[in-house]
Amino acid sequence: MRCGSSISIAGLCRSFSILLLVIVSITLVSPLVSAVDGPTIILESDLVMEVPPDTPVSINVTVIGNHVSAVLIHWRFSGDFHNDSMVPGENNLWSGTIPGQSDYGTISYYITATDSSGNESRFPKSSNLTVSVVDTVPPVISFNNSTLPSFKIGEATNLTVLASDNNNLSYVAFYYRYEGDLEWHSRAMTAAGESYYLNFVPEKSGPMEFYFSAFDGRQHANYPSAGASSPIEVTVSSTGLFGLSLTVTLLMFISIALLVVDIVFYMKKKRR
Repeated sequence: MRCGSSISIAGLCRSFSILLLVIVSITLVSPLVSAVDGPTIILESDLVMEVPPDTPVSINVTVIGNHVSAVLIHWRFSGDFHNDSMVPGENNLWSGTIPGQSDYGTISYYITATDSSGNESRFPKSSNLTVSVVDTVPPVISFNNSTLPSFKIGEATNLTVLASDNNNLSYVAFYYRYEGDLEWHSRAMTAAGESYYLNFVPEKSGPMEFYFSAFDGRQHANYPSAGASSPIEVTVSSTGLFGLSLTVTLLMFISIALLVVDIVFYMKKKRR
């Protein structure tokens, strides 16, 4: 068949020519469109969610693309973003570090890669990664329990613990409850250097359990370490005659009463 032999055939030939031109155009433009996306960035490091103060954050990424010219970490802790270059290594690996921060807060960052044609890609594409600078070290607390203190109802017992933290302690407290109590009672302890003390006066006699807790604003440390799950168990005695317990005092009164009864019977018997 020859083009131009009839009107219908001529129209068909023109349509075919236009279709061929479109196919060629798409073939030529497609590589240019895909190249605009830039290099592919793959995060190799584990995502770090929290770090202590003054701790740098190391970041490694694999960047795949033609003639990658630069890879940057864009980060900020407060204020404007810093733009730090990453260092290339073997197998398309790029490494960089976000400096440690002395204050508590949040580091926000993202990564960009650029090729020699100026095409840039971003990771993540539309958000930032974050790292929290937090106090990750719990307090330390100890109590000299070589001999447990004795507790008497209505009488003060001095309780002293040693507590410290790498930053600052929010509080140190004494938690206690009597037999039958569902809730724990608490008393704040007074600081004297690393020593914390409390003059505790029991309000009830009988079985009592207690533990100590130190809190640094983020983490607790307990003594005993299990805290409320495994507290120290003691018995609060009742104060009786001459400082003796109520039980001993009652036994003394009973003994005296029996002795008096025996004396009375003896005197009556002697008179007869």
